[in-house]
Amino acid sequence: MAEYWCRFLDRDGRVFAAERVICTDLEDAKSKARSILLTGDGVGFEVWEQDRRIFVEHPLQDGRA
Repeated sequence: MAEYWCRFLDRDGRVFAAERVICTDLEDAKSKARSILLTGDGVGFEVWEQDRRIFVEHPLQDGRA
């Protein structure tokens, strides 16, 4: 198991909340972040492992508006 931080993003790509998750791998962390995102006000998220951002999903920044 690994510790990841999910940082939730608003429409402008700013972090407005973060949550620590313990997951088996990156795919599990992305799935948990998506589940959390569905219950909040954000539109995207980043997944961090220690001090390294390893994944970003934000539809307004990656051209999928």
